[in-house]
Amino acid sequence: MTGWNNSGRPDWRDVRYAYCYSYARLDKWARHIQTLSRQVGQLTVLFNNNSEGDAVKNARQMDTQTESCL
Repeated sequence: MTGWNNSGRPDWRDVRYAYCYSYARLDKWARHIQTLSRQVGQLTVLFNNNSEGDAVKNARQMDTQTESCL
C-alpha cells in the first residue's frame, strides 16, 4: 500500500505511523481477506496500533466489512 508515509513533510518521522485507513482502503483489504479465507484453514489479520489508537477503530471496521464472509 502506498500513500501513507509522505517523507516530504518536515514532521514525517512523527506522523508516518499515525494513519487511519479509509473505508475504501479497508474495503480493498477486505476483498483480499475474503479470498484468502476461502483458501486456508485459519486466517489472522493484525493491525499495528499507533499513538492515535487507529488500529482499534480500523480493526472494528474491518470486522464489520468481512463479517458476512468469515
